[in-house]
Amino acid sequence: MSIMPQTKQLIHQFTRARDGIAAAEFALILPAFLLMLFGTLEVAMVMFTLSLAEGGLREAARFGVTGQEPDPAKRQEKILEIVEQHTHGLIEISDANVTMTVYPDFTGDDTGPGTPGAGDANDVVFYRLDYEWEFMTPVFAVFGGPDGNLPMSATVAVRNEPYSEE
Repeated sequence: MSIMPQTKQLIHQFTRARDGIAAAEFALILPAFLLMLFGTLEVAMVMFTLSLAEGGLREAARFGVTGQEPDPAKRQEKILEIVEQHTHGLIEISDANVTMTVYPDFTGDDTGPGTPGAGDANDVVFYRLDYEWEFMTPVFAVFGGPDGNLPMSATVAVRNEPYSEE
């Protein structure tokens, strides 16, 4: 018996077979689907974290505006605690850079020279939080900075109340 007819018959059966096509298609599509799914979740996490950072910074600025804590060092410490509480552990404050810069008025922006600190009565204070988000999905790291992390920042500018220092 010749091997050629058996081979032709085997090839013919293989090309006509439809068993397992769904599994093969699923195996081809699954990696791309999972990448899109986790990428979407990561974008949502980044947006949620940035929203929490802005809200936490705004709450910290509200505390700083009142001058409830007259000691500047303790006030800055309390401001950092408030930001950390409002970010619910998504931003590690020790890895973040939180700066408070005092200006005499609102005419400038937070890139010029200013005095570090939470300021005194009637001072304008720029609160700024800078943080590097580490991507969970390495494919999206190409959208980040040179080290593959996404730089995030939030800024709030306020004028301190005219509280009296007694």
